[in-house]
Amino acid sequence: MIAKAAAGVVLGIIAIAMIAVGVSFAGYAIFSALAMPVGVPGAAALTALVLLIGPLLFIVLAMMFRPRKQDLLNDQFIMSALSGLARDKPLIAMIGAGILGAAGIFLRRRKR
Repeated sequence: MIAKAAAGVVLGIIAIAMIAVGVSFAGYAIFSALAMPVGVPGAAALTALVLLIGPLLFIVLAMMFRPRKQDLLNDQFIMSALSGLARDKPLIAMIGAGILGAAGIFLRRRKR
């Protein structure tokens, strides 16, 4: 169990290192492409701007297009239909509750 946790930590560190190296190479490529036309300070500033604007733009777009909360009207309709079923046919309601309980046990995340 400890070996799996250690392997996960090592893989996480490797993934972070690969991302850092990739971003560094992308920054160097942008800097090299801009060094001649705008000079070294301008190339450094534009490279930093490009590497900062990309993630910030992604965050803003992700926040704008976030899924909205569900309307309670649909939930209330389902609850009223289920309560009507439970009132009319209690045996079916008990069987349904048992099935949902069993599904909850099987679908529960296991802590490892």
